[in-house]
Amino acid sequence: MDKEVFLASSDSSLMSDVTGVLRAAIKLPSRNRKLTVLVTILLLFPFSILVTFHAVLAGPLLQKLEDFNDSPSTAQKDAWILVCLEFVFSVIFCVISLFGMAATINSSSATYQGNFIRFRELLLMIQATWKRLIITGLYFLLITIAYVFLCLMMLEAFILITSVGATVAWISIVGISATLLYLYPATVFMLGLVISILEDCYGMKALGKARELIKGRKVQGFVLMLFLELLSTPISFLLILLTVDDDDDLGAMTQIAFGSVFTFLFCIVRLFAFVVYTLFYYECKKGHEENVPIELWSTGYNVNPISFD
Repeated sequence: MDKEVFLASSDSSLMSDVTGVLRAAIKLPSRNRKLTVLVTILLLFPFSILVTFHAVLAGPLLQKLEDFNDSPSTAQKDAWILVCLEFVFSVIFCVISLFGMAATINSSSATYQGNFIRFRELLLMIQATWKRLIITGLYFLLITIAYVFLCLMMLEAFILITSVGATVAWISIVGISATLLYLYPATVFMLGLVISILEDCYGMKALGKARELIKGRKVQGFVLMLFLELLSTPISFLLILLTVDDDDDLGAMTQIAFGSVFTFLFCIVRLFAFVVYTLFYYECKKGHEENVPIELWSTGYNVNPISFD
């Protein structure tokens, strides 16, 4: 038996619980270190450029608006420019994230099954799955926006019926509850994105299949999502705080150094999360006793996934 196939089969025993999935996700990238490094660079390089450009373009506008030295008309113009810049940066951020997701999930899936793909093959696989991923990602975004809007409407209603002194408490309660309630659908959404990459399925069909696939493993998926959010949220918050901070006391070099460190940590956590979602997808497949063929787009042949039994 091929060495990598044997490793993949032996790791299936780790997938019975949350800890097993996380341990398998930590071990998996080491099987193809060269590809892992390339995928990391694919995500880290554009994110670093994005953070740098954000600091150069949006930073001065934020500082001007905070200083309140300009006339109201000038401040309004700067505010609109800032909003437009933030929208552009958000779109680019989403594109980079989806590209990193496609690269990580395709490479993780192939590596898990013992298939050592080359970088050119990975790019062809990304090209083949890109359209499906974007369509499913748009559904994910629209549903998330609708959920946030609903939560804001509920929060406003709570504020109107409570006293002023209880406003902060209501905001905290509603915010925490809404976040926890969102973790399960977020798990379904992420599983749907994985399905869009690894199967010929996208949009609501992929999300519907994810909802069926996760049956019997909802608690496991919820705990995994909660762990990943607890891991990524502090890093994301510090990165955003550092990006929008215009405190001159830190110094330009210090800000660049901290920005580089937190950007690297952010990318590593994102990559780890994508590997976890990939392995969770296979864990759900195991529960439904399904096999999913992986097509190596550059060679044109199919490889059946390894049995988890």
